[in-house]
Amino acid sequence: MNHITKEMRERAEKFIIDWRGTKDERAEAQTFTNEFFEIFGLKRRDYAQFEKPIQKKTKQERAFDLFWSGKLIIESKSIQR
Repeated sequence: MNHITKEMRERAEKFIIDWRGTKDERAEAQTFTNEFFEIFGLKRRDYAQFEKPIQKKTKQERAFDLFWSGKLIIESKSIQR
């Protein structure tokens, strides 16, 4: 995918409006990410997985919110109150 289409731009604008002001990462992260992929006409589950376990150099294990091998890592955070 090398260019942005008119449809993508329209979907991105709607996405921005729909998600403006959202603050709770835990409740909305997966829906947010699925809808983000839809901007580009992609089904997230065809490309990336949620809660991908990783092992840090310290041997401590954790998980990224989303992992797309070789392309994208997402770690969502809530607004600090």
